Amino acid sequence: METKQLIANLAARNIHAQFLPGLSEAKAEILSMLPDNVSVGIGNSQTIKAMNLTDTLLQKGYTVYDKTLASSREESKSLKKQALLAQWYISGSNAIALDGRIVNIDHSGNRAAALTFGPDYVIIVVGVKRLPKVSRQPWSGPGFRRRLKTHAGQALTRPAQKQIFASMSASPPGVQQSIGY
Repeated sequence: METKQLIANLAARNIHAQFLPGLSEAKAEILSMLPDNVSVGIGNSQTIKAMNLTDTLLQKGYTVYDKTLASSREESKSLKKQALLAQWYISGSNAIALDGRIVNIDHSGNRAAALTFGPDYVIIVVGVKRLPKVSRQPWSGPGFRRRLKTHAGQALTRPAQKQIFASMSASPPGVQQSIGY
């Protein structure tokens, strides 16, 4: 995978991307981007959980809508809806294609809705295992799930494998930007 090519392809889609060495650096970058006293929606992500981002945001006084904080199914549904109305949204993604397309498959569709329509500012946090070496096949049509599994599951085989890609957003309303870790 060519890092510079991927970053250029994301830039062509109005998405700012960068590579950071690890989770702690990605977390610090995310926290530096968030203005004080904003609401933040969280899309369920193992990477975001590993960063302990929700707890950190709550401790810093942000209003956080994260379904993993829910104690019931009804509360979870409510938090997912509120996250769509937050000022910022932070989520993971299933894959990012080399051409810059972001691929999400959701159980309830809350992450996909937030990334495409919801909050004005979106941050997508993606580890290198979500970045394909080669993405020449279309991400739609017959065999979509097979291709997604094949390409998204490939890890980098060079030293950059330890790096993590983070995609974050800090653009004016209506323009989606992304920063990667």
